[in-house]
Formats: sequence, structure tokens, C-alpha cells
Amino acid sequence: VAVQSLHVIPGEEYLSLMNTDVKKNFMIEDFPTIDVLKGANLLSEDEDTEKVAEVIYKHYKDAGILKDKKNLLLLMGHGNPDENYSANKKYSDVENALHAIESTDNNNIFVGTVDYGDMLFWPREEEENEADRIPVTTVEKMIADYPTCTYSKIMKYCHDNNLQPSEVNVYLAPFMSIAGDHAHNDLWGLEALAEHDNADYYQNTVKLNSNEYSWRERLTKIGFKVNKDFESHPIGQAGADHGIKSGCGIKALGDYPEIRQIWVDHLYKNWKNADAWENGKGYQPES
Repeated sequence: VAVQSLHVIPGEEYLSLMNTDVKKNFMIEDFPTIDVLKGANLLSEDEDTEKVAEVIYKHYKDAGILKDKKNLLLLMGHGNPDENYSANKKYSDVENALHAIESTDNNNIFVGTVDYGDMLFWPREEEENEADRIPVTTVEKMIADYPTCTYSKIMKYCHDNNLQPSEVNVYLAPFMSIAGDHAHNDLWGLEALAEHDNADYYQNTVKLNSNEYSWRERLTKIGFKVNKDFESHPIGQAGADHGIKSGCGIKALGDYPEIRQIWVDHLYKNWKNADAWENGKGYQPES
């Protein structure tokens, strides 16, 4: 049995899959005589990070989005809430790789997460109580105190390029295998979009430091122009979960053939290596 993970980073869920579901439950407890091959997550090696960055950069460069300093591309990864997992560093590595690609003078691609404290849209936004959340303060203080949160990075970009948020077009995409619940709700806020999409709602209701609101809603509150036409859910069917005639246009990592091939290559890398196939016989108690 060959098992290929479709996780992006080697975080808690990936390790649980491989160590608990595959090794403990399947190999040791249920089928100790079956040989198993385990394929690594997407960003398991540094060269994987570079390949993924190249694919993403080429796609959006060809679309004409990156050439204009008044355009920003924001990628939302999942992230691991436990900061002890070094896997979260993979997101910063991808962002750095994107900025390092030749001719990326604008450096207008940023990677954040929906679940990792240092790379959330707003720092510590996981706090449930309003009193425990970081209040909205000056932009300069936020950039200095919390430089890796998405808010700080985009506001610093505007400052460095002498731009106002109202002058900047933001493009959103999930840095996840599929465009699922996080992409539709935490990134785009499609349920809210279906219910109300007016200036009063964003200015009077949406709070920057609350995780109740999507990235799109908070970006709109700040004054950015979020592009709703390029690679998005059909806005006219924002509340539809199923039966979307025109299809969901949000592009996730699994939509790139070149990125899918990286996962496949991880599996085939050790396919003919007999030592890479394992079973649970060595873990059985002596009869």
C-alpha cells in the first residue's frame, strides 16, 4: 500500500496521518504483514519550496498581476497553531523564494496563514475575548511590533511604495491543496458577501482584530480594492455550496499540474527502493 499525503507542510496533521493513522493503526494494529510506502508532504525539501514558488510566480506573472506595484497578491496557508512545529517556517521560505525569483522587483506577493499566530492577518486574533485582542493601534507600531502578520506586511508595502490602500488592488488565493472551507469563508468570506456587500457594513461592523471576519472583509475595511473577478467564486452565487454551474474559480495548489507532479514525484522517488517499504511485523509483541 502506497500512501501519499496531500498536506503542504510537515505539521501536526501530517505527522498524525503518518504516525497514528498509517503506522500505529494500519501497519501495527490492523495489517502488520502489509508493506507500506509513505510519500512526503509538498514542501518536504528546499528544492520543493523553490519549485512551488516558481510555478506560482510564473502563473501570476503571465496573468499580468505582478508587474504593477499597485497590485498585491496574498496567499493564505493553513498553518499549525502549535508554534513548536518548525513546519510553519515553510510559509516564510515560500515567500522569500517568491521574492528572490529574478525580476520580482515589486516583491508584491505575501504569504500568511489562518491558524499560525505569527502569520495571522492580525496578531493574536485567535483570542476569543474582545478584551484579550490587540486593539487597533497605529500602523507604525503594528509594523514594528508584529512584522510577520499579514496586516503589517501589506501596510509596510504601501508605506515603502508611497501608496494608499485605496490605490491598491488585492488578489486573493489559498496556499492550500484545495479551495475548501478556509478559502471560501476565512479568505473570501463568501457567506457574508452573499448577505451584504456595502461600505457601511465594512466600516461600521467589521473589526480588524477579530477572526470572525474574512481577509477580504478586513482588507475592504482598510480601504483596499479586492479583485472579485479573477480566480474567485462566482459572486452571483456567493451563498451556493453546491451546484455552481460556472464552477468555483478559486485556484488552489492542487489545480497546478506542475505542483501535483511534485507530490507524485515524492511517492515515486522511493518506489523501487525496497528499504523504503515498511511493515508492522517488527512492532508485534513476542508470541
